[in-house]
Order: sequence, then C-alpha cells, then structure tokens
Amino acid sequence: MEGLQNSLNSLEQYCNKWKLTVNVQKTKIVVFRKGGALNRQYRWSYAGNEIEIVQNFNYLGIVFSSGGSFVQATNTLSGKGLRAMNMLFSVTKNLHTPIHIMFNLFDSYVLSILNYNCEVWGFLKAENIERVHKKFCKWLLNVKMTTNTLSLYAECGRFPLYIERHVRIIKYRLKLNTSKSENCILYHIVKNQRYSIEHNQNVSNWTSKVRKLLQDSGFEEIWLFPESVNINMFIPEFRLRLRDIYIQNWRTNMNTCTSLYIYREIKLSYVKSEYLEILDNKKYRNVIAKLRLSSHNLAIETGRHRQVDRSQRKCTMCDLNDLEDEFHFVLKCPYYSNLRQQFIPRYYVRHQSVFKFISLINSDRKSVLIKLAKFCIQASEVRNQVNIN
Repeated sequence: MEGLQNSLNSLEQYCNKWKLTVNVQKTKIVVFRKGGALNRQYRWSYAGNEIEIVQNFNYLGIVFSSGGSFVQATNTLSGKGLRAMNMLFSVTKNLHTPIHIMFNLFDSYVLSILNYNCEVWGFLKAENIERVHKKFCKWLLNVKMTTNTLSLYAECGRFPLYIERHVRIIKYRLKLNTSKSENCILYHIVKNQRYSIEHNQNVSNWTSKVRKLLQDSGFEEIWLFPESVNINMFIPEFRLRLRDIYIQNWRTNMNTCTSLYIYREIKLSYVKSEYLEILDNKKYRNVIAKLRLSSHNLAIETGRHRQVDRSQRKCTMCDLNDLEDEFHFVLKCPYYSNLRQQFIPRYYVRHQSVFKFISLINSDRKSVLIKLAKFCIQASEVRNQVNIN
C-alpha cells in the first residue's frame, strides 16, 4: 500500500517538474486478489485527489478483473465481434458474395476482434467467443441455431477458434527467445516462470500452460530446446498438428452422435463442401445446406426434439410406414412423385437407395444441385400446405 502511494507521489513530483498533468478522473486502481472484500483502509491519492478503486479496468482493449479472470475480457470481445459481424451481414446482405469471400471477410473483420490479444488469455475455452463464430456459420448457411456444431464446422471446412489462439500463443512464446533486448522485462518474467515450474510441478502459470500445450500436441522437444526452433517452419507444422488432433476427435464424436447418422455417410473428409462454391445462388445453396445438416422439419428431426422414439418418426404423407428422413423425402415418398419426375434425374429415382441419395447430395454438377434445391423447395411447400390443412 505504502509502495504504491510513494510511486504516485514520485509521479506527481515528476509531472510538476516537467509541467505535465494527470487526469485523475480517468485514473483507476485495480487491486488484484483471489477473493474476499477489499480492505477498507486501502486508499490512494494523487495531488490530494483520491483515486477510485475499481473491480475491472479496460487497458488497451482488454478488460482486467481484480480476481485475475479474463471472462469479462472475453465477454467484451465477443460483444464487439458480434456487432462487427452484424455490420458485415448488413453490408453484404444484398450482394451475391462467394462464400469463401465471406469467410475471408469474417477472418479479417471479425476474427481479428474476437482473438484480440489472445496471447494473454487464449488458454480459456471462451465459449462466448466461439458462439459468435458458430452464429456466423449458421447465419451464412441459414440453418437452425440448434444445428450440430460437428457437422456445421465440417460443412464449412472451419475449425474452432481456439486452434488459432493456441498457435498465436506458441508463436509469441518462441519470439520471446529472439527478442530479449527488445522486451527484456517480459523475457525475464517468463524465464522466472519456467524456473518455478521446473522446481515445482504443481505451479500453474502462463508458461506451464504453454508447456502442457506443446506436450499434448507431441512437441515436447520444442519446450526443451526453444532456442533451436525455426519459427517460420515450425508454426505451420504446429497448426496442422492441432487441426489433425481436432479431426481425429471429430471422427470419434461423429460416430457416437446418433443425430448425425446420415451426415457421417455424406461427409467423408474434413474439407469445405463443394456445393458451397458451385452454387452462387444463395437461396439454392442454403436449401442444400439445410438438407445436408438436418436443419429441416422432417419427422426424423422434429421427432428428436420432441423426444419421440426414432421408430415412430414416420412419414404422414404416404402409407409406406417408413421413417420420414432425408432419403425418404427426396427419393422415396410417393406423394412427391410428380415433383421428383420433374427435378430429380431418373438414375437416382430408379431402384433408389441410400447410396444413390448420397451420390445425389454430393454431386458436383451445378444443374443437378439446382434441380435438387428446387425439388426441396416445392416439396416442402406441398408438405407444409398439407400439414396446415
């Protein structure tokens, strides 16, 4: 307490000597502590004016909290990112912008906000940050907010934002070894943290999390010999490793998720689906996306939300007593036979099978995809009209 007041007094003397002024109204003090009420005796002043003690303070765009948590910081960043995303959609809503351009705009205009200064707080899960990313993908494809994240990211060829945050953390840590003279204070702080964790395995700090990240990704040698690393060569390899780990977990989770039983047959590789670039018409593109991602009103999906047993999610448009799933809707239900003859190529209709349905929905022919989209639009209208009546 006395040390900080002495520093403030020294600052006052310095400013008086050089005719400088300090805006006390904008000057705040944050007392970092693990918890509990702040001692009432804590008071600091500058030039006779008491300085306000606050719980949070925004410094260079990052909110620091007295408890040391960065949750408030990520909440602030997610709010800013959401506003930037809304502005992006507002500007592009009447444009036929290719989807890869939209993702590039998101990465440049929104992601730069969401991951701002993540080298400091990037070890957090930050679900509030990730929600903005998921909302962008869902709005772009015009699918339901309840769409499964596993299929959503795979469809767009996107990865969770934490991967890039971890890459930036490691890149920053390695750069500290080559910038000792430029940031000697920070370099020695990290060096002391490393010394602490090497002599006490239970110590948890920023550097210990860096070590765990490298060890979990199979790069323990980078932790042991950071000075020998070529950053430009290592960082792309590290990013690829993190993505490979995510894809392995993605495959495992896909196989255990019952709601993705069709999608795991459709999606064989983790790349952006071709139709997203083939179809420049936003309406048709979104219709195909809804069909592939089960973001529709067929009984197989609505029954799941109503907790209806899967075997009872039958089609009410025909008497085949079949499940009303995507395959039945597109190729099998006799109620849509006329529309099917008009829009679906005969190859897929004759001797229909799940294999042919997957081949149809994965087609790289623009004309086939457009007709499939038109079929879904008109068949859905017919279905909705019958259900209303």
